[in-house]
Amino acid sequence: MWSEIRDRLVGDFGDQLPRSTDEAEIIRVFEERPHVVLRAAAEIAEQFLAGAVRWPWSVLAKRLADSASAPREVVVEGSRRKLIAAAERWLRNTGCYCESEAAVVSEMFEESFGEFTGLVKVRFVLDGAGKPTGEWRVVDGDARLVERMLERWRVERPRGVAAEAASAAYFERLAELDRVASERSESESESESESESRAGAGVAS
Repeated sequence: MWSEIRDRLVGDFGDQLPRSTDEAEIIRVFEERPHVVLRAAAEIAEQFLAGAVRWPWSVLAKRLADSASAPREVVVEGSRRKLIAAAERWLRNTGCYCESEAAVVSEMFEESFGEFTGLVKVRFVLDGAGKPTGEWRVVDGDARLVERMLERWRVERPRGVAAEAASAAYFERLAELDRVASERSESESESESESESRAGAGVAS
């Protein structure tokens, strides 16, 4: 849910709030490829903490816009191992939040926008209504590499589940604290009103 991710990023970005134009671009990408936004945001947060980035929201929006229009890297033999290592890092840092194997394969290898189509390209099978069925077929590359990455995702996924649960518990705790503070404020206001009423009654008598 974008509102929860936004609140977290506000904290990561030193309580800065995004400009409306930047947020609109980020939301546009988030709705289609949330894990791409999370990966880029994590990298920019590190750069911000190191003092290398001053306006993280604007940097994030620009990076997402540039990545949407940039051509995918064509992998030559010498860079293949590096890209596989990058794919494994992606699984550790971002892919662990994918909720299904189909989501992992889509984010990594779908031919139209996958992050690592230089390694493998897959095409998802559509039903009669033109909607993805969740099944895919490899159209370029080694299917064994897809299975290797899925095995890695199965190892990393419990970390993502735990992080999501911790995040949900954190926001529930914040909501509870807000509720308690609101009730306390209302109680104090009622007490003040009663005190004023009694004081007014004493003056009148």
